[in-house]
Amino acid sequence: MVLKLTDSVFQTALVGVAFTAPMLFGGVISGIIADAVDRRHILLWVFMANALLAGLAGILIFSGLIVHWHILAFSLLIGTSHTLDQVARRTFVADLVDREFLHTAFALDQMGHTTGVMIGPFIGGLILEFAPETSFQNVGWCYLTVAIFYTCSLVLVSFIRPPRKQALMSVRYSSILTIVAEGFRAMMGSRALIGVVGVSVILNLAFPSHRTLIPVFAEKVLVVSPTAMGALGAAQGIGSILGSLFIASRRNIVRKSRYYYLGAMIGMGSLIFFGLSNDYPISFLSLLVAGIGMSGFGSMQATMLLLATEENIRGRVMGIMSMFIGVMPLGTLILGGLAEWIGPGNAVFATAAAGVILTGVWSHFSKEMRKV
Repeated sequence: MVLKLTDSVFQTALVGVAFTAPMLFGGVISGIIADAVDRRHILLWVFMANALLAGLAGILIFSGLIVHWHILAFSLLIGTSHTLDQVARRTFVADLVDREFLHTAFALDQMGHTTGVMIGPFIGGLILEFAPETSFQNVGWCYLTVAIFYTCSLVLVSFIRPPRKQALMSVRYSSILTIVAEGFRAMMGSRALIGVVGVSVILNLAFPSHRTLIPVFAEKVLVVSPTAMGALGAAQGIGSILGSLFIASRRNIVRKSRYYYLGAMIGMGSLIFFGLSNDYPISFLSLLVAGIGMSGFGSMQATMLLLATEENIRGRVMGIMSMFIGVMPLGTLILGGLAEWIGPGNAVFATAAAGVILTGVWSHFSKEMRKV
């Protein structure tokens, strides 16, 4: 919608920047909240807020009042709640299972997340193609559908009862800096966790930003229908589900780090082929393989972090990781600027190739991480 309102690839990329920017500034605060407030209640409030925001966006579109900065504002607000969701949900998963089952639990969590990544764009593509296009009504129906899905999530989470009560941290205004410092000391005091953070920073600079340009690839490079665009957006989700099912089926994974950094390299390496492709089947297959790689990265990132930290600081450690993941908007800005300058295909190729090289070098020198 932003692309049609502005005809600017850069403005379209800013939607992704607005969504991911809160991770950089709100990750640490989200970590404190996740340690101090019942995580189940956090998730309930997050899903309620997102349902209301998506519903309001749909109403503005149907009323004809929507302008492009409204979409940016909604992306920023939903991105803020998403940051809190990421921290609270992952630590909540660790509250539900024993330590030896963490990699299986996070593989299933990854599978659930990417099922949405797979189904969401496909449903969105169908709505965009078959709903009335007058005054962006088809986009309005997309937002109302998102509101329905968030409401379903709200209902499902309300039925979950953790097997043990969460130990809530007491927070005073004067102690906030001390609380944050405890999280940083726990993370930076481990060479293995520093290695995990480094791979995550590189990947989040080089990988996720391509998703905001999928409408650009579909319309200007591959020249396909909205339904085909939705299927393209779902390809990564299909691959991630396949990879997550494999990881969840493994009872004991000795070297979790191999799934982590090699998965990141496979994901970014596949984007090299996606960036070079003008052929729809090759582009689809590239994103499918990227999803398989990302399943290893995504499921092991939280597993490695939480296995190495005490239960009482898990929220803060996950919040700090979210802060590092918050470099994603910088990657999106770089990719958006490069896409305006050298074209979207060349931009994705350049950032993905740089990501593969940097991840390989960082992992080579992160010996403690490779032992995990």
